[in-house]
Amino acid sequence: MRLRAVVEEVRGCGDAALLRVGAPEIAASAAPGQFVHIICGEDSPRVLRRPYSVFSVEGGTLGILLKVTGAGSRWLACRRPGDPLDILGPLGRGYASAAAGEEVALVAGGTGIAPLHFLAVELRREGVGCRLFWGMESASDFGHLPHRLGDLADTRLATMDGTLGAAGTVLDLLGDSGLDGVARAYACGPSAMLKPLHRLCEEAGIPLQVSVEERMACGVGACQGCAVPVVDDPPGYRMACRDGPVFPSVELDWERIE
Repeated sequence: MRLRAVVEEVRGCGDAALLRVGAPEIAASAAPGQFVHIICGEDSPRVLRRPYSVFSVEGGTLGILLKVTGAGSRWLACRRPGDPLDILGPLGRGYASAAAGEEVALVAGGTGIAPLHFLAVELRREGVGCRLFWGMESASDFGHLPHRLGDLADTRLATMDGTLGAAGTVLDLLGDSGLDGVARAYACGPSAMLKPLHRLCEEAGIPLQVSVEERMACGVGACQGCAVPVVDDPPGYRMACRDGPVFPSVELDWERIE
């Protein structure tokens, strides 16, 4: 669904920004793990949309979390209340839910927290216990946001520079016992994080769903620019924007993923 949405609020979160966007049609049907595709720019060469996972849904408002990494995200972070946005969504396949009473692990790398935050809200509503493991570069990355997630899940943090939580990666944070007693796991982050996490969960016999981070131009599978290798005979591909971005980790061919 393509529509003109309206920015309601832009809140700084360290080196990131959290936008509240009025988009009731999208909010009504969005599920954790799905994304929206936004045109970032007006009279500019930035004609391709940027994909952003849905961080939250409150009534008819979407939450969108972004790190400022380039011209497109900088343009979006500089919007003001009342500014219009051209949004396409909700798009893609989201996370499958868990059963009430289960304990699950949510593993996020950087802005991979966005879909997992939305998921944690829904799982808590369904009576699922959540352990959140979140790794980032530094305490400055997301400001006070990490401290506001404690009500949703048993939150454990790691930073590469040791300025917040444990020093090291989110995989270091998991250690040898982080997945003990967990029925299933959900993750979003770079492939350098997802690949070893897949092996860890496979060895522990824990089903893992991952949201892959791929560049998406069209958002509907037409351009085939976000192909990810999957286990097929012969080996094949799926489109992250259409068939994902969430996949059971056993469907992906990790030997061909860099």
